Amino acid sequence: MTKLVRAAVLTNYLEVTQYLGFNPRDVLAAVGLSRAQLQAPEHRIQIDAAVRLLEDSAAASGCQTFGLSMAESRQLSDFGVVSLLLSHQRTLRDALQVVVDYRHLMNDSLAIFIEEAGKMVIIREEVVTETPMPSRQATELAIGVMFRLCSALLGSHWQEPIALALYALNLLLGVLSYWLLWHHVSTAGILEWEELHAMTGQYLDRFVAVSSIGFGLAIVTAFLNAPISLTLVFLATTLAKTVARRRILGRR
Repeated sequence: MTKLVRAAVLTNYLEVTQYLGFNPRDVLAAVGLSRAQLQAPEHRIQIDAAVRLLEDSAAASGCQTFGLSMAESRQLSDFGVVSLLLSHQRTLRDALQVVVDYRHLMNDSLAIFIEEAGKMVIIREEVVTETPMPSRQATELAIGVMFRLCSALLGSHWQEPIALALYALNLLLGVLSYWLLWHHVSTAGILEWEELHAMTGQYLDRFVAVSSIGFGLAIVTAFLNAPISLTLVFLATTLAKTVARRRILGRR
């Protein structure tokens, strides 16, 4: 059975293309969608078509933050009939549980998990498609929309710079912990295949160096310009992978 979602998942798509000066006619046609469908929020479209549209649009327009740009101006009302219920929840935790319970009315292709570890709450999101395909833009859109939801519900209590800085710091510590673990294992002499061992070490060293710079800049920028900080968070890993891979391939 074909998985369908509300066209509202592509809210602000046309506005972003207009801002970028990009004509989406060809990419829309390629995935079997039209402007009219996107302008009817309750119309149902195929999830694979929506995800592919975002990826193709990012590539064709040259904007690698296409999904984040769409999320930037999302409003609580974009959640449809559930938005009224969300606005009447006592706490953010209650509102998030409403999103989980009623996601079939908004976007049932988005898997949302809420995990608690002491005083920390972790929100995990995963875009589920019918066929395997790249979904970076859709994933970043989902995270950006969740960010906007928290901001709208908490109002003046939402400390956006602090939230962004902590998010970037968490990623930075995660990358550094994996790097330290790798060096501990490699120096212990557990690994075999010396050539592969050396190449992997070089890749990780460069990856950690570039991503750490990106996450570090995101932490500082969070208190100056939130959108730029969020962009740095998502670009850091991608840029780190590209730089590390090119350096390794260039030495072969």
